[in-house]
Amino acid sequence: MSEKSDRKMYAQRMKQVDGLFERNPTNIREEMEKLGFEWFDDDSEEDRQDEIEEARATPQNLNQERLVAYFEGQIDFHNNFPGLFRIEKAVKEPNYPLFRRYFKRGNERLMHLLLQGLRENPSDRMLLSDLWLLHEHRPILSELVKAYQKGCEYETNLKKFVRLAEDFYDNTCLYGYDAFQSLEASNISPEKKNIVKTVCKNSRIVRKKR
Repeated sequence: MSEKSDRKMYAQRMKQVDGLFERNPTNIREEMEKLGFEWFDDDSEEDRQDEIEEARATPQNLNQERLVAYFEGQIDFHNNFPGLFRIEKAVKEPNYPLFRRYFKRGNERLMHLLLQGLRENPSDRMLLSDLWLLHEHRPILSELVKAYQKGCEYETNLKKFVRLAEDFYDNTCLYGYDAFQSLEASNISPEKKNIVKTVCKNSRIVRKKR
């Protein structure tokens, strides 16, 4: 397949998937399968254990108590919540079961926290990755794409930009979105666009090897 036809295919898939999420169908799995995606059920013992841990998880400190109270709608958002969330994710032993519970629920308030944090630091890879994780449980492709585009435009460190562009591609390509085409058409600097071309070429090589 030529690069031109490859780009055309991704553009078509992008429109199909975007249109699907905009319609917000009741059976997202069935509609995705119609577009050619394949689903795999993984009801493993590890998954069941995760569910048990999530159900039993409780806040272990004041930061976690405040975050849970916010996620549960008991208190209003505060500007320091994204910072508290980052602190709790960065400790040596994060309370993953507690936070994972809200990702799996597609918690609206969690999405608000992530987006607010990204308004303060658009190129924060941890927050962008968490937004992608939330998307896995609550389809928000348009928000995810906008966040990555803004992050790539905002990042001035070119080494960090490379990793951000790779994340953008990896976390959106399965949904039919061509991140590299999007970046090449964006308002990023010529230097960044040259980097995108290199990253794009390398990613195609990796995909062919697979």
